[in-house]
Amino acid sequence: LLFEPGTRWSYSNFGYQLVGAVVEAGAGEPYLAFMDREVFTPARMEQTVPDLADESGESVKYDRAAFGTLRRGQGIDMSCPMAASGFLSTPRALVRFGQAMLNDVILDSATVDLFWTPQRLKSGAPTTYGEERGHPRLRMRHQPFRVTPEAKERWLFHMRAAVDALRGRGRD
Repeated sequence: LLFEPGTRWSYSNFGYQLVGAVVEAGAGEPYLAFMDREVFTPARMEQTVPDLADESGESVKYDRAAFGTLRRGQGIDMSCPMAASGFLSTPRALVRFGQAMLNDVILDSATVDLFWTPQRLKSGAPTTYGEERGHPRLRMRHQPFRVTPEAKERWLFHMRAAVDALRGRGRD
C-alpha cells in the first residue's frame, strides 16, 4: 500500500482491473460475457466491442506523434485490463448507455446517485479527483482548463439537452 486507506487518494487503473476480477469471480463467468448480458444488451449497445488489439479492420486507432501530428496507433492487448478501459464504442451507443443509466435499465437510481456523490477521506476532506481533476488522460488533453463546479454544470446542461433532443426526435 502507498498509504493507509482513506487517508489519501491516488488514481490507478489497477483499481478498475480489480473490480473486473471481482465481477468475474462474483458472476462466475468471464468479464466480457457479464458486460454483454448485464450492460450492452439491455442498453442496446450493439456496436460496442472489446478492444482486443486485433486487426479486424473495424476500427483504426490513432495517437499523437511528435508535434501533435496524428499517426496510426499500435494495438495494445486490453484483455487483462478490460475493466479499466478496454472497449470501443460509437457516439450513438454512448447516448444509449446514458439513457439506460438515467432510466434505471442497468442500475437503479439510488446506485446511479452514488456515482455523483463526491468521495471524502476519513478526515472529511474531498479527494478532489472528480471535482477538479478528472481522469488522467482527460487532464492531458484539457490541461489548461480547470473543471470547476460551474464548468461541470454547463457540461451537464448541454449533455442533458443532447439526450433530450434525441428523445424528442424519437431516436433510440
